[in-house]
Order: sequence, then structure tokens, then C-alpha cells
Amino acid sequence: MDTMKRMFPQLTVWLLAAMLLGSCQIDGVDISGPGTPDNMSEAPVIVPDNSIVAQRSDGVLADVVLNRLLGRVTRLVTPLLGGTLPILNSSLVVPPFAVLTPLLATWELRVETPVGLSDPLSRIYEFWPDGTIFLRSTSLNVSFVDAGLGSRNPYDYRCYYFNEQTGSWEVQPTIVDMQNQRFVVTIDHFSRYAFGR
Repeated sequence: MDTMKRMFPQLTVWLLAAMLLGSCQIDGVDISGPGTPDNMSEAPVIVPDNSIVAQRSDGVLADVVLNRLLGRVTRLVTPLLGGTLPILNSSLVVPPFAVLTPLLATWELRVETPVGLSDPLSRIYEFWPDGTIFLRSTSLNVSFVDAGLGSRNPYDYRCYYFNEQTGSWEVQPTIVDMQNQRFVVTIDHFSRYAFGR
């Protein structure tokens, strides 16, 4: 079992590299298809907590994956229980009674520099169904690492959402949680979010 645990990260990276290179076979099974770079952003990708792909920073494969999509997750949110959408070391927590009907919620986290923000961090947080409004405040918890903060001062940054009607970014209530090394953002609807000054 210990051997499998040690080999799993290398096997995962090898399989993803093979899919990115195109048509490949393992033991006679074709593994090409949705993972190829041309249509990679269309395929649902769930990057679990502590994923080796997300943590590797020394390989070409990590650069290819991380420069496009850090993760996408879809979960059921219900009126009675709410729901949690986790990506990497971050999460969206929808409390009970925040929605009136069950909802399939999707969160996509991408490495992309938001245009129009002052000194933005190169991450976009997009949620669907777009325009979903919550009856109770919902908590977006983004780790400093997942936000791409690096050595910058977290107190210099706030979360913004992109208002498509005005074409501008609007600031959201943002708390810097130094103890847990994360931003805690209160949101009341689904939209596109990013961090900037």
C-alpha cells in the first residue's frame, strides 16, 4: 500500500502528460480525447485538495495545467443543507436557507489576469448559474496560495466582482484571515470574482 501511495503522484503526472500530448495508448486503451489542450477548458476538471498537479511547480506539465485551469467543481446546493464547493485549499460555503430551490452550483478557478483591476492577482473565480442570488450571506474562502498572492501583503487586496451591466469591478466585503492564511469574502450572488487593490 505504501508503494502505491508513493507511485500515485508520478502516475498521475504521467497520465496527464500523455493526455496533453495527444493520442496515446496504455495497455491498448486509447487515453486521448477531452484532455487535449485544444478542448481542455471545455472538459469538467475537478482538482482535489492537495492535488499533485496543483502543487508541482517545477515541471512543464504543471505549467500547462496551471496556466489554464486550476479546477472546476459542481455540487448540489439545497435549501435545507446549503452546500460546499471545494477547490484546492479554498472553498465556497453556502449556508442553509440561502437558496429557495435545489441548485447545481459550479465554480471554476482559472489563472487569468483580470482586466480593469488595479494590481490584480492573476486568478479568476467564476460561478454558475450566473446571476444566482443568495438569501443569506455566502462565504468564499480563498487561501493565499490559491489566490497567487506570493510575497505581496494580503492587507493590500480586496475581492471584486465584475458587474456586467456597468462593465466595472465592484468591491466585496473582504476579511484577511492571517491565522488560516486566507481571504474570507462575503458574496450574495454568483458572478465573476477577482482580487485587486
